[in-house]
Amino acid sequence: MFDVSTKSLIGKFPKPVHNFGVSTLSLSRKADTLAFTQGKILYLKNIADLKRGVAGNLVQIRRDCKLVATAVTDDGLSVATGDESGKIYYITNPQGSSTLIIQTLHWHASSVTCLQFIRGTPLLMSGGSEAVLVQWHLDKQER
Repeated sequence: MFDVSTKSLIGKFPKPVHNFGVSTLSLSRKADTLAFTQGKILYLKNIADLKRGVAGNLVQIRRDCKLVATAVTDDGLSVATGDESGKIYYITNPQGSSTLIIQTLHWHASSVTCLQFIRGTPLLMSGGSEAVLVQWHLDKQER
């Protein structure tokens, strides 16, 4: 990872074991949580660790289908990623504890094309290739 303002390298990620480039990228509003995907793998990283020169953990979450969308909440404690089959994986507390809670949300009939958390609410919006927007009420686990 390169900081263009200081023109310095602030961290390196391990080489992927496959030939996929980074397909999605999301950063929390506080700029401390980075989520990106390569193929079927979601990576989560605490950017603050990199800036302090600490390697820290690069969390890897593998799914069955290629991941094609990501979103991170403002506080960086929740991440959503969507795949080509229409499933959304809602991951809570990615940096608050050693245990991740992963919930699967599924409505889209085909690929999820975009995800966005709505600031200050427990809502996640998702869009799919079928041209439908879905509003997910994450606190109630319903759409």
